[in-house]
Amino acid sequence: MEVYEMSETEKENRIEDLDLAIENLLHAKECLVKAMNDIEDIEEADDLRGYFESDLNEVNHLLDMLNDEIKEILEEVDMWENDYVERMREYRQQQGF
Repeated sequence: MEVYEMSETEKENRIEDLDLAIENLLHAKECLVKAMNDIEDIEEADDLRGYFESDLNEVNHLLDMLNDEIKEILEEVDMWENDYVERMREYRQQQGF
């Protein structure tokens, strides 16, 4: 569903869901970094480090996508509010306020 098709409640719920997903991904990222640090000195763990780095890149990519979606929702809300404020200003000018 596109942002402009969402009701205010749906937008708020989506932002809450995205915040929770981001929180979970940040925890996963923290665990990956800790695991990478734990195996840093083990020469036989090169493949495992590669997997961890790949997973870390994927987590970062997902975090970027979720942040972009939140920004899109918030920008759409801001655009609507700015449009409303501009229309009210024009109305007041027409009414002589």
